[in-house]
Amino acid sequence: QMLESMIDHPRPTRAEVSDASNAILDGSDALMLSGETAIGRHPVAAVRMLDSISMRTEEIIGADRGLARRPFLDEIPDAVAHAACVLAHEVEAGAVVCCTRGGMTARLVSRYRPSQPVYAVSPNEEIVRRLAIVWGVRALAMEDQPTDERLFQAALDRCRNAGLVRPGERIVVISGSVEGGLEGRTNRIRVEIA
Repeated sequence: QMLESMIDHPRPTRAEVSDASNAILDGSDALMLSGETAIGRHPVAAVRMLDSISMRTEEIIGADRGLARRPFLDEIPDAVAHAACVLAHEVEAGAVVCCTRGGMTARLVSRYRPSQPVYAVSPNEEIVRRLAIVWGVRALAMEDQPTDERLFQAALDRCRNAGLVRPGERIVVISGSVEGGLEGRTNRIRVEIA
């Protein structure tokens, strides 16, 4: 019901445009149309309109707008994700690479809307599919790794092989430790050269 009036009319109401824009400003990862495209008289126009609203709103609010958000400091993974985004901005990194088993690291980084591309690498194909709708995240599958050092290297290799990072550029890599029983807790950041 994002642009519900477009089921019958070629243009949305001002209130609908405002609602869609506010959903983006509130940090929604994805907006969806249903009746507008399923039974509407103007399905293509509805999709184009939502795209236009989304692009214009993102353009107005600008890059790195999420960096000003304060992390939940009582939550270490959230603070680490915020720090990774600030670090990527400060060192002018080419990308933020998230090593994740359950997708949380990538979602935490996405929350801060970094201007750098966010690449999530995971050994779990289901998580790769789920991350497809998270704002700014491109997910890739990779082999699981037994140590932190091999995890970082495999993630960078996967991004290099996919042509997502350029040789010589700085890359911020963020993950939870796979060693010492700390899985599921985002607690590591490194700056690597691709």
